[in-house]
Amino acid sequence: MIPNKILLHKLGLRIEEVRKEKALTQLQLGEAIGKPIKYIKRLEDGNFDVPAVDLIALSKALGMTFSELMNFEI
Repeated sequence: MIPNKILLHKLGLRIEEVRKEKALTQLQLGEAIGKPIKYIKRLEDGNFDVPAVDLIALSKALGMTFSELMNFEI
C-alpha cells in the first residue's frame, strides 16, 4: 500500500506541472476554483488531503478530465 504522504506529494507535483503547462499562476488557479492562493500552495506542496469535489473543480479549471489530472506515476 502506498503511504498517503507519497500520493499527496505526487498529486501536488502533477497539479503544479499542469498549471505551469497552462501558463496559470497559483492565484489564477485559486480564483478559478474559488480558493485562496494559500490553498493552492498547500495543495501543490502535498500538505493535505484534497476533497474530491476540489479535484473535480481543479480538473475543469485546468481544462482536462478528472482522469487526465489523476494520470501520474506513483
